Amino acid sequence: LFECHRAAIAVPKTIGIVGFNDLDMMQAAFPSVTSIRTHRYEIGRQAVAMALAAIAGERPRQRVVDLGFELMRRESTAR
Repeated sequence: LFECHRAAIAVPKTIGIVGFNDLDMMQAAFPSVTSIRTHRYEIGRQAVAMALAAIAGERPRQRVVDLGFELMRRESTAR
């Protein structure tokens, strides 16, 4: 976003920008940045549970855990 401003590239008119993890600064940026919000706490909780189970010699119930995501639509992709 900052490099687009520096190069006089209009966001979102010329290019759209999407971030990841929906950091607080995404809402405060100008224009505000569309972002993918993941459930970081739950990802960490599940990872620790799986690691502890592996240490205990247990086989994982599932290898892939889909915790979903949310698309936080903001100004950086409005066209």
